[in-house]
Amino acid sequence: HGTKTLTGRDMLDNETFDFTLTPDAATAQAIADGAIVRTGSNYASASEGADGAAVSFDFGDATFAKPGTYTFTVQETGWNKDTVPSQETNGLTFDAHICTVSVTVADDNGVLWAEVAYDNAAEGSSTTEAAFKNVYKASNVEYDSAQLDLNKVLSGRNWTAEDSFTFDVAKVSFNGQETDEAKAAMPAPTTPVEVKKTDGKDGEAVPFDFGTLTFTQAGTYVYQVTEQKATTTENGITYSGNVAEITVTVTDNVAKGKLEAEAAITSGEETFINTYTSNMPDDEKAKTDFKLHKVLEGRAWLDTDEFTFSLVAVDNAPLPKDAQSNNVTQVTVNAANAENFSFGEIEFIYDMVKNEPNRAKTFMYQVAEQAGSIAGITYSENVATITITVRDNGAGKLLAEVAVTEGSSTFTNTYESSLDYAAAGGLRISKVLTGHAMSDEQFSY
Repeated sequence: HGTKTLTGRDMLDNETFDFTLTPDAATAQAIADGAIVRTGSNYASASEGADGAAVSFDFGDATFAKPGTYTFTVQETGWNKDTVPSQETNGLTFDAHICTVSVTVADDNGVLWAEVAYDNAAEGSSTTEAAFKNVYKASNVEYDSAQLDLNKVLSGRNWTAEDSFTFDVAKVSFNGQETDEAKAAMPAPTTPVEVKKTDGKDGEAVPFDFGTLTFTQAGTYVYQVTEQKATTTENGITYSGNVAEITVTVTDNVAKGKLEAEAAITSGEETFINTYTSNMPDDEKAKTDFKLHKVLEGRAWLDTDEFTFSLVAVDNAPLPKDAQSNNVTQVTVNAANAENFSFGEIEFIYDMVKNEPNRAKTFMYQVAEQAGSIAGITYSENVATITITVRDNGAGKLLAEVAVTEGSSTFTNTYESSLDYAAAGGLRISKVLTGHAMSDEQFSY
């Protein structure tokens, strides 16, 4: 007889583990000769066992008519009436050992008696039965937390390169237990999680996750996602107080031998909304100017050299002011200020942009050199288009950013000298010969 033990799960309905009894050659001959009479079969099955419980099976009775030693082997050869798999299947690892059963029959004054010994081919194994042990271990399951569709929304303005929002992901409980020991059995999430998106738009949902979790046992796992700085206001941003509780339910699909995971947000929301509200007064100011460069090629600067530049504000963009608060639209450049010259600072206020999309507006200017009359000078025809983008920087400050979008910030004039001989009366050349008279065509030029 023998026993079958399955650890890791109960035996399934209609599941059988099948065994074969095989006599060696001498024993098979004894059976053929009638020295051994068997009432059972060479095949037996074990079924309906609970997790870890030994289920008995046997091959029936045998009657021995002659003394001797008879040898059989017992082996697990089938599963559900089919050939036993040679490798782990559906989470099951099968016991491949062969148990040798020796029956010693002796004659004691005309009375036969029998002694049975079992060799399960492993140190410390049973010697009183053919013992087979299978192990069930469901394969792990991975869950990608991106499937939860957690996302970050910034409402009130577009994202900037400086924006960064950080989330903490905490273990809460395993199978309802919140002890350190229970939490130690939970796969660790990626935490903290930083969310950035330089080109994120106002109101856009920016996804984030806390990595892939690998579960090794069935159960109910609870995690909690919170945003750092929750409910506080900083630089005009009020941070979300949302707490998303995530429950991952891992079940053992014993028919397939694998764990399966499903997750849901069971409390709170998938979206964490931060709200930006500008706290700038309408008269908040930003001032800037733009530097231009004057180059003279062909000769050195003279103290009398002066070049005049004009500034045009497109679409009534604000202009720089002089000390008397008059608009400045011209500037004169000489050797002293040629390397870096400007028309002066231009002042912008928040009221100019507060109602614009994303509280930003671009102002345009054009700068050109006026043609002068300095002899030998060819005046630059360059026209520089300059933009100044004024915006709420998202942290309660008004910024003004300058760019040259067309033309060049450098204006180059060139100097060339020339002489009009005809206008000056022509060029007269004479030849003098000393010592004798000059003959016709004696010299040529």
